[in-house]
Amino acid sequence: MLRIACLLLIFVPPVRSAAAQYQGCPLITQISLEECKTLEKLFFDTGGPNWRNAYGWLRSNQPCDWFGITCVSSSWPRKITRIDLSANNLAGSLPGELARLTELREIRIDNSGPGIRFKKLTGTLPAVIGQLEHLEVLQLGNNDFSGTIPLEYGNLANLRELSLADNALTGPIPDPLANLASIENLDLSGNDLAGRIPDVLGNLTTLRSLNLGHNRLSGFIPASLGSLAELRLLNLSYNELTGPVPATLAQLDKLIWLSLADNRLEGALPLTIASFAARINTCELGGNQVCLPDTPPYAVLGGEAVCGLLREAACKICRAPDCPTLEAIYMSTNGPDWLINDGWLASSAPCEWHGVACSSGIITGLELNDNALSGALPAVIDELQGLTAIDFSGNALRGELPKIMGELQTLQTLNLSRNQLTGIVPLSVATLGARLPTCDFTSNIGLCMPDEAEYAALGQAEVCGLKLQSRCAQSILVTLSNLVAEPLESSARLTWRAETPATNITFEVELLTEAGNSVIGTIAGRLEAPAMYEYTARGLAAGTYTFRVHQKALGGAYNLSEPVTVTLLAPGLVAEGPYPNPFQSETVLQFSAGTHLAVSIELYDLAGQRLRTLFQGTPSLHVPLFLPISGAGLSNGTYLIRVAADGATVSTHTLQKLR
Repeated sequence: MLRIACLLLIFVPPVRSAAAQYQGCPLITQISLEECKTLEKLFFDTGGPNWRNAYGWLRSNQPCDWFGITCVSSSWPRKITRIDLSANNLAGSLPGELARLTELREIRIDNSGPGIRFKKLTGTLPAVIGQLEHLEVLQLGNNDFSGTIPLEYGNLANLRELSLADNALTGPIPDPLANLASIENLDLSGNDLAGRIPDVLGNLTTLRSLNLGHNRLSGFIPASLGSLAELRLLNLSYNELTGPVPATLAQLDKLIWLSLADNRLEGALPLTIASFAARINTCELGGNQVCLPDTPPYAVLGGEAVCGLLREAACKICRAPDCPTLEAIYMSTNGPDWLINDGWLASSAPCEWHGVACSSGIITGLELNDNALSGALPAVIDELQGLTAIDFSGNALRGELPKIMGELQTLQTLNLSRNQLTGIVPLSVATLGARLPTCDFTSNIGLCMPDEAEYAALGQAEVCGLKLQSRCAQSILVTLSNLVAEPLESSARLTWRAETPATNITFEVELLTEAGNSVIGTIAGRLEAPAMYEYTARGLAAGTYTFRVHQKALGGAYNLSEPVTVTLLAPGLVAEGPYPNPFQSETVLQFSAGTHLAVSIELYDLAGQRLRTLFQGTPSLHVPLFLPISGAGLSNGTYLIRVAADGATVSTHTLQKLR
């Protein structure tokens, strides 16, 4: 049998390489010829063949699908809106032709990431990028750009983020950057910038993060930075800044990160700044000549250190002989809350302090009328033996008049009217007041001048504007202190302290509203003293409430406390997204609870693996908590934060970690 073998040949056409699909810019219609040629130049000028990821570049005829390129889809030809080539081994120079991409919203070429050490963009920053009127993000950090920051970048009115960190830029910070009306994040750290920080940066009212650390900036810190009400992060560390820490920084209510470390700042830290700095999450002031006094005003801070500064006995703000007495007056009358306290405990020249009058270096007058003084008059005031005038009228001074005031023999004017002073006027003070040309104790409803024989012997029907009375005991009010409103679940607890017996007193708790004031509770005074009183207002919805205590004496005298306000949050747990995000070294998550809850906050990777427990416990009610999250040990990438209350998920937040 004859067998015939047949060989079947099948023709397979050769596979065309990916590179063969690209036919050059003239044949591409997806984007304009000009935009295509711009991308080609970007590729070759920055070492495209050696990029870490060059997917599609010059191999596909669909430029909008090339790695790092995003186009708007609502027009034809399509317009490029985003270039993101960060951590991609770009080296060479950045072409100014990028300005031809007129619809660009974002340029991200931050050359950081694992394994990237020497491949950096060099040369100067293209000034023509300032023509991109729609640009919102410009990230060119971690490269080796040199030269100055182009003035033209101040034209980018829509820019939200400008990061030129960790380059080799020189020269000053350009004033035109103050024209960036939408800027939220400005990072110029890690360069060689010199000169002063422009005052006009205080005009950037939308700024949330300002990082100028690790440069050679000099001069004073501008007081105008205190106008940046939205600022969360301020880093001016490792520069050559001099002078004091400006008191205006205490106006930055939203600040959670402050670093002024390793400069040449000097002087005692102002009390307002020390109080403010003690409340923020991260604060660094070391490496300066700034010191923290251990004088009484700074005791309100608590603890032994503020921003890494330890209290020093040798750190004195005021060194004049009368300073201890003035400090006592300042502290006992709540000086930090005065309307005007310019100079007080901030310099060694008391004669320049607000309300202090001097003659030949001797303190002769204290004129602090209508200045929100509160608290009690200190007995040590008699140590200012050169005083001829005291005017503390129109304040909120409380308590009894110190007997020692009668020792002020040089006094000619004494005005304590329109306060909340209480008790029987001491005979020594009444005797002094009877001989003074000017003395006024009126409009102190709790202050009483008895008609006893010693007072009647003064030969006046009234002394310092007060008539002699026969029922002083029943008209005496008590001194209230420590009035506090504490938020609870759907309620608020008010507590206060009476320093003296309150047998003839009734306390009425009032709720203050725009519609009017109403009495919501009454408590009778007690014999024991000092004594604590308490009242709980129940059934309150979420919102802000204002209360005060109305004190009434049997003889008809009355007194109103300062109002206290408390805010109740809605029941449950609320967590805000972390900021900054994306972040490099540390970010902060803010959360608060309106109900007693067992809270857990955990960090996961995208595979669902729990990496850390960030918080575990029951947070305080109605108190915003700031939870710092360190980037240590986290690689570049995306993570999830799970916030749970009583075992149930309340919210999840995406977190982006950058190198």
